[in-house]
This record gives sequence, structure tokens and C-alpha cells, in this order.
Amino acid sequence: MSIEQVGMLVILVIVISIMVRVYQWLRDGGAYYRRYPAAKLMDDMGKSGTLRAKQMDEIIQRVGNADDQHAEVAKLRQEMRVK
Repeated sequence: MSIEQVGMLVILVIVISIMVRVYQWLRDGGAYYRRYPAAKLMDDMGKSGTLRAKQMDEIIQRVGNADDQHAEVAKLRQEMRVK
């Protein structure tokens, strides 16, 4: 292999690895959860079995009325002891 071919192969491997990382982030809900942080909190609580219907209403109202949704979700995580 010539140096040009090795360089192209390295670039190809880098591009493919970046594409795989972006795909995994999108598949795991990264873009959705970034836009709607309350959804991530409710999903985490649902997985652990601690989410109740009354809590869902409270989370939606508090996060919806907050100026900074991410900060409000962080407060809720601390209050509800959710990782």
C-alpha cells in the first residue's frame, strides 16, 4: 500500500467511527432527551418502577413552567433521588 492509500484508509476509519458514535447517540434518544429533558427523567423513573401518574403531572407542570428546563430537571432528580 502506498502512503496515499494508508492516509485515505485512516480518514475512512475516523469518519466511520464518528458516524457510529452519532448513530448511537441518536438511537439512545440523545437529540430527543436534549430537547425534552423531562422525558429522560420520566423514562429513568419508569425503568426503576418509581414513576406514578401524579408525579408525571407534577414533572410536566414544573418543567414546562421553568425558564431553564435542564436546571429544573436537575432539581427534580435531586428531590426524587433519581440518578
